[in-house]
Amino acid sequence: MGFSDPVRSRFGYANQSGEMSFMDGLGGTELPDLSLNGRKGHYRIRLHLAWFPWKGEEYGTQRLLIMAYPGLGDKVVTYRRPPKRR
Repeated sequence: MGFSDPVRSRFGYANQSGEMSFMDGLGGTELPDLSLNGRKGHYRIRLHLAWFPWKGEEYGTQRLLIMAYPGLGDKVVTYRRPPKRR
């Protein structure tokens, strides 16, 4: 599964500080600030999660694509590709 077959989710986020950054908890890497030039306010976050298997399904890694843009709404929307028909 790559980004061509991800789990996607969208949700609202109220940014009170003007900074929106994430950190890789395992590696300790701080990721770039996603706020729009330090803009406070409401954002919509779009998250794509993809799993990349390695040595079968026993090992692998996940990859995240996180996008943020100014927008209203708190509704959470999750999309998954429908199962393949046999």
